[in-house]
Amino acid sequence: MTANLRLPQSYLTLIKRFPLIHIETEAQNNRALEVLDELSDQDKLDAGERAYYLALGDLVDVYESKVYPIEDATPLELIKHLMQANDLKQTDLVAEFGSKSLISDFLSGKRDLSKTQIDKLSKRFSISPAALLFRR
Repeated sequence: MTANLRLPQSYLTLIKRFPLIHIETEAQNNRALEVLDELSDQDKLDAGERAYYLALGDLVDVYESKVYPIEDATPLELIKHLMQANDLKQTDLVAEFGSKSLISDFLSGKRDLSKTQIDKLSKRFSISPAALLFRR
């Protein structure tokens, strides 16, 4: 059974630019991340761009989970790692958290991430939102 999907031309344009294939090298992953960053910078994505963005994000997630495994990391551990790896201070994440106090509360373990924060952080770091869901 084939799905009868009608996506805008933007999807095919993006496929031509960077095909949705299994990512096997760091160079391919870096290029995929560049494309994801460009798309996430847009204010609004059409249906084709959104479908492509989600599919490419899944491919990056598969590659990175194999190459850079983070075993049983909590969202707190992951954010701390990403902050260190990207040389970020708490104030650099105000746009994603909403305020300095919310960042402090999260980093001290006093509160979990909200859905909005998960969405913004996953886009900023080009990671799957699932990586930021709370796990005990």
